[in-house]
Formats: sequence, structure tokens, C-alpha cells
Amino acid sequence: MNNSVLGKTMENLRKRVDMKIMRSSEKYKIRKLEASPRFARYDIFGNDLAGIQMHKTKLFLDKPMYTGMEILEKSKILMYGFFYKRKSSSRKMGSWF
Repeated sequence: MNNSVLGKTMENLRKRVDMKIMRSSEKYKIRKLEASPRFARYDIFGNDLAGIQMHKTKLFLDKPMYTGMEILEKSKILMYGFFYKRKSSSRKMGSWF
């Protein structure tokens, strides 16, 4: 397995947002989006360009997060075992490296 599998299974889908790009001339749409309960925040990109972040309305949790946690735990056990085995064998020899 590679790191992309771990990253995709550990991905937090609740942190995803919808981003709307608006011009300053679209004041009615901007006010409508700001009044929405989905409104999170806004960022101004230039004189007449702004980005509005909105929370997702529907969330489909299709990533098995428990699989990612298990991969992480197994890799930690493997790395700790390798590290301490090397440390104990090098202590007998008198040096770390």
C-alpha cells in the first residue's frame, strides 16, 4: 500500500466547502448568499472579485476512516519495532549509527 490510500481513507469530508466566485456588480446574489444559513465566510481577491465559502448541504460519508486509522497504527508498530530493535543491537556494539 502507498501513502495515497492512507490519505484518502483519513480524509475528513466534513471540512469540504463550496466556493462561489462573485463580482461586486452582483450585489443581490452576494446578499442572498450571506443571508443563507450555509454561509461560512468570504475572501476578497481584488477590487471587484470576492469568494464566498458555503457549507455543504449534503454529506456522503463514503470513505472508511477506520481503515486509515488501522493502517496508521500498523505502520507505527512496524516503525517502533524497527527503531527499538536497531537501538538495542547498536547498544551492544557501542554506537548508534
